[in-house]
Amino acid sequence: MLMEIMGIQLPGSSFVNPDTEHRSALNKEAVRLAVESTIDGKNYRPLYDIINEKAIVNAIIGLLASGGSTNHTLHLIAIARAAGIIINWEDFSDLSEVIPSLVKMYPNGSADVNYFHACGVCLY
Repeated sequence: MLMEIMGIQLPGSSFVNPDTEHRSALNKEAVRLAVESTIDGKNYRPLYDIINEKAIVNAIIGLLASGGSTNHTLHLIAIARAAGIIINWEDFSDLSEVIPSLVKMYPNGSADVNYFHACGVCLY
């Protein structure tokens, strides 16, 4: 879901099960679109322009609003660091003071990610 929020995964594809034809098709389409957008050079957008501070903050907000796992915070810190952006636990804490939990998904509720996906996940 974090990759989708940051704009590097196709909308609606976050919770499609791995090792399925559907996941494979979504991955191939994402790569095709990325390559196609750079072929003529007019729409070239390097990854460091996509994974910027705004994308990282949006991902933190999405993580907090969905009640995402602690494991995701570790991944997000690493992604940010790879993009030259430093975030820490205090950033998560500060944002958690103002971001409501919008989803009652396991471990913060009884629904699992399959139910979340069936409800439309984070489509925009």
